Amino acid sequence: MTTLAEINRISSRGLTAVLNGEKLYSDWTKEEMIEEVLHIKARNQPCPNIDYDRLEKIPEPILRSVLLKKSSWHHVNCRPEWFYTVDEQWVRTMKNIDIHYMENDAAWFEEIENKPRLAEFRLYTWKVSRSGHQYCKCLIRTGICYSGIAYFESGYRQAILKDRCELVTVHTKTPKHLKPLYESIRKKMRSFQVYC
Repeated sequence: MTTLAEINRISSRGLTAVLNGEKLYSDWTKEEMIEEVLHIKARNQPCPNIDYDRLEKIPEPILRSVLLKKSSWHHVNCRPEWFYTVDEQWVRTMKNIDIHYMENDAAWFEEIENKPRLAEFRLYTWKVSRSGHQYCKCLIRTGICYSGIAYFESGYRQAILKDRCELVTVHTKTPKHLKPLYESIRKKMRSFQVYC
């Protein structure tokens, strides 16, 4: 349910999108995504062999990255933001093997969640040109992924969200030439009271 405070920060077209079932990436909860999948299932009569109960065990970030697709963008707090819906086409063609792959990703995700890992991130920032046109700038940065947050050498941290900071690759073992960078970022993480 959208609160009055949230309505005030969304443009009128964004409010229409929210009323049509679209949401910001981080606003989608696990329960809402599974409910939407079951709703699509009820409307389209998918393959009866699929075990939808297995979706309950998959972490929210994995479900978000697989089930959601960009639907439109609208202004939120005077900034353009992407809104997402559950990908109906993907849900209609979903098979048990897809759920199995998500469970494998979930095991990998839980391992990453509990250990700080060096990773490559794609950062998206919105810029405005001198002529007033908005464009998206994409930067590739190396940082540490820990507990759903990316930490960088500059002391900057960012939640890992599909439309702002995307995980590209994760190093299971820190390469020798990147060890000094890894240690430097670990020291900066202590300023955020993150001890791992």
